[in-house]
Amino acid sequence: MGKASRRKRQTDGAPKAKRAPFVARPFEGLADEADWVAMREILPAATARINVVVPEGLEVDGTPVPAGEREVTLVTVLPGAMPAVHRDNGDVLVAMQSRTSSGDASRDVAQSLLTALVAEPGTSVTSVRPATADTPPDAGPRGRGSAPGGGGAGGLRLLAR
Repeated sequence: MGKASRRKRQTDGAPKAKRAPFVARPFEGLADEADWVAMREILPAATARINVVVPEGLEVDGTPVPAGEREVTLVTVLPGAMPAVHRDNGDVLVAMQSRTSSGDASRDVAQSLLTALVAEPGTSVTSVRPATADTPPDAGPRGRGSAPGGGGAGGLRLLAR
């Protein structure tokens, strides 16, 4: 196959999504920021039960995410480096350490959480699309311009326990 044919084939597809911008402090503004960073980068095994508020209108791959308040367990890592698990009893476990890395750890955790919420109970989330430049900047739990412990208007909101 000649170069001209390869060039044509490479340009025929949909435009490639740009990577999400790098965020040096992905959990900035959250209460106990150092603990969130430790769960993401250092600790071998830890859990944290949190309450999140999912706003109306969020979708994952065209599937609407159930809106409202949910209790979720964040864990350092799940078996097989899975991003999340939606248990039979409805519990949702989301890994802080997983294979997905977009440059913004906060968006990665939020994407895993939302994907787990739309998954059928009793299933494991084996892969999550990484956040892109088109993902709203406040999609993660940190949000933009939010008070400590809260999320932005368009993102998930963490509630104090």
